[in-house]
Amino acid sequence: MKKRQISASNVLNEAYKYGSSFSRGMAVEFPQYTMLYISGTASVDEKGDTYKPYDFDAQVERTYLNITKLLESENATWHDVVFTTVYIKDMSDYSKFNDYRTEFFKKNNVFPFPASVCVQSRLCRDDLLVEIEAQAVVEKKENSD
Repeated sequence: MKKRQISASNVLNEAYKYGSSFSRGMAVEFPQYTMLYISGTASVDEKGDTYKPYDFDAQVERTYLNITKLLESENATWHDVVFTTVYIKDMSDYSKFNDYRTEFFKKNNVFPFPASVCVQSRLCRDDLLVEIEAQAVVEKKENSD
């Protein structure tokens, strides 16, 4: 089994650059597929700063962008995502989050939707309002030699 770090430095810096001890994601290679494990990802920019502090809608959008770019770094899309865990600071925002997620998946023709769980949680920074982690399975393409 081979594993490697996933990163998308054009939109999201590495967490260890601002003192957190985790990778943005890991890819684990198996013979016929690759498993992608995307760490809890929030509205953080390429410098490690919170993008749009306390703005729920903007943070949800940025979080989806960050995860999309992490997936793309491994030639994956949301079509490969099988499970997400969503952490929301205040469950009163869940309806807005769910509406955004539904529209995002519809707009990107993601069906079936990934399995998911959502929990209310205190996040790592007071100005962050949502965080998402994701797991994806990417089938390896056979060489056409």
